[in-house]
Amino acid sequence: LTVTFGMFPLLLLAICTSVFYGVLLWTVYLALEPFVRRHWPRVLVSWTSVLTGRASDAVVGRDVLIGVALGVWFTLLFRTIATFEVDSAVNFPGEVEMLLGLRSTVGVVLQEALYAIRNVLLYFFILFILRMLLRRQWAAVVAFTAFFTLLNALGNDEVWVGAVIGLLYFGTAAFVIVRFGGLLAFVVGAFVSPLLFDVIVTRDSSAWYFGNTLFVLAIVATLAVWAFYIATGRRPWAESSRLAHS
Repeated sequence: LTVTFGMFPLLLLAICTSVFYGVLLWTVYLALEPFVRRHWPRVLVSWTSVLTGRASDAVVGRDVLIGVALGVWFTLLFRTIATFEVDSAVNFPGEVEMLLGLRSTVGVVLQEALYAIRNVLLYFFILFILRMLLRRQWAAVVAFTAFFTLLNALGNDEVWVGAVIGLLYFGTAAFVIVRFGGLLAFVVGAFVSPLLFDVIVTRDSSAWYFGNTLFVLAIVATLAVWAFYIATGRRPWAESSRLAHS
């Protein structure tokens, strides 16, 4: 009874936090989405397709595939930069919660998905506002990248590390949005990256957390395979089947 009562404040805090962020993001989204649709509709094509249940659209597959590649790039970036830090985080073993079993691992995956949507929507709206103010797409990209590069540099103990991460992370993300028109790609990239960074990699199949590691890696692999299948319009398989029966 004591344990159950002690968990109630944590449950209440989790519910309040979730509702707050949900209402905040939904309000901001409803306020700005019509302006984005009117002035920059291309970036919402695949995102809107997913929200309206048309996830089998080839454009969705393309953007998800780009997002997976973006997430891998982000992970490699963080790991590479970490090797040059004084207090290197490259030896970070992974998310400790993934050691607590499958239920906890699923919780980490769902948490990262929510964080990805929340963070990317806020980043995107900043980019959109800069685009409206500067009236030029690439000027907005430069201003967006410069802003977050400076912000990261000032917020990091090692200024150059923060600057490099800000430049490459936000610069690449803004380029993907502008060049490929994919808000969805950035969301997927922001989801895949922490998953790959959090995963506890081991070659010991007898380790009790080995299954959790495979589970997370399988999510990323399945997402990539599904995206490729959708992006190609099922043509490679359809063509092979047609040739086999001809």
